[in-house]
Amino acid sequence: LMMDTSLTFFEIAGKTLGIVTFICIYPYGFLWLGMELYARCNDDSDQTDSSSLLRFHDEYGKLRFVIAPEALIYIKSEENYVQIHYLDNGRVRKHILRSSMRALESQLQKHGLIRCHRSYFINPEHVKIVHRDASGLVVAQLKHDVVDSIPISRKYQEEVSRIL
Repeated sequence: LMMDTSLTFFEIAGKTLGIVTFICIYPYGFLWLGMELYARCNDDSDQTDSSSLLRFHDEYGKLRFVIAPEALIYIKSEENYVQIHYLDNGRVRKHILRSSMRALESQLQKHGLIRCHRSYFINPEHVKIVHRDASGLVVAQLKHDVVDSIPISRKYQEEVSRIL
């Protein structure tokens, strides 16, 4: 018995086309799919990070400090610098940044911080009580004992009392 081993031109062309497709097209397809998934994951994480974290840039626009808004206690201005007071594992820490309060104001208000004085922003979550001190000034006493009372100026008293 002899087997017919002759293949037609179309059978050979079909098999060749299948092999070429498998070798050349599938790897590029998988590569493209992987790149699309990677890009989508990065886009989602950037949106989450930007909405949930405070990013502090210096006066030149360079990113210098990133923190969760709930860890931020208050911000104090001193000339061309701001002192960022925050909680780190239950301890109050300070980071100094060369920037102005005006440059930070819109970002801080978006994350719920309140301007209470020309030189201060406070996080309402860390305020224990607002009262008048012995000299008659209105101050915000914070929940953390190592932090001094924060002054509240007349200009911002109404807004602070409304929010708190």
